[in-house]
Amino acid sequence: SYEGLAWLTGTAVMLGGAWPGEASLVLALLYSLGAHGIMTLNDFKSIAGSDEVRFQLRAVADEWRMVPVATRPISKGQVVSAGDIQFQKVNGTAVARDILENLGDIVGRSVTKDVGQGEMFRAGSIGIPSVVASGSRVILLFRQNRLEASASGVALDAGGLGQEVRVRNSQSNKVVTGRVVEPGTVLVGG
Repeated sequence: SYEGLAWLTGTAVMLGGAWPGEASLVLALLYSLGAHGIMTLNDFKSIAGSDEVRFQLRAVADEWRMVPVATRPISKGQVVSAGDIQFQKVNGTAVARDILENLGDIVGRSVTKDVGQGEMFRAGSIGIPSVVASGSRVILLFRQNRLEASASGVALDAGGLGQEVRVRNSQSNKVVTGRVVEPGTVLVGG
């Protein structure tokens, strides 16, 4: 049919004028047969006085997306670098709703669960990397207006920059909550 001729012509154009290979010829033949069947069906439907024919078809449309995946296994607690990520084309139906697609949401963050090679990054598996470990010695920094004081303490929670952690003051044994402002330093108050 004319559909196969269009297929072969398009293939030849894409190949720079070369004759299409065997695979293209087979595809053109299959495409022609399919198109011929549709044309024949349309001819039968258009016969004057014929009964109306209805068909119910189920179609599936695939949406392909490029999503970041791990280039290697990444263990819980490790920080993800740009070299740990590559983009992979996946069927949109295989992508969960909580998949992270923005590199800024992944690079520089730590994984909270092991991520396998080729696995997509999920929102629940990425977190702010800890710069204060639970049980580590930290500096408690207190600021209020122009007053600044410091003391030593022991972190009771792990935390990343900007996160709140509990710290036991080493001198008073009082537990306070503060915000991690840099590795090993927790700001209390102001």
